[in-house]
Amino acid sequence: MRIRIAAAIFATLTTGCVGAVNEDNYAQKYSPLFCSKTKECYRGYYDSEWSDMNDCIETVRDDVEDLVDDMDDAGCDFEPKEAKECITDLSASDCEDYFEGDAFDDCGFNKIWDC
Repeated sequence: MRIRIAAAIFATLTTGCVGAVNEDNYAQKYSPLFCSKTKECYRGYYDSEWSDMNDCIETVRDDVEDLVDDMDDAGCDFEPKEAKECITDLSASDCEDYFEGDAFDDCGFNKIWDC
């Protein structure tokens, strides 16, 4: 019984943390993950681009918000399920996934937007 309860709690914690992802909160959810993974896995690049974590998050968030607006202006439909998968996969990725590009497989334009 304890194992089932622990498994249920683990499943809730690992899948429920992302919550709903939509056009309005995608940049807010993506940017801190991107910045923390970049700081952890590609520190030299991180240090050369941003002064601190807040600078990174704000810059990346602004860039992603601009992208969301541009894709909307182009008539593309945001795919919430795909965006959530991007956030979930990025959150679970390690540095090997980061460098091999696997961490971002579900984060491409062609995955998150239907044009």
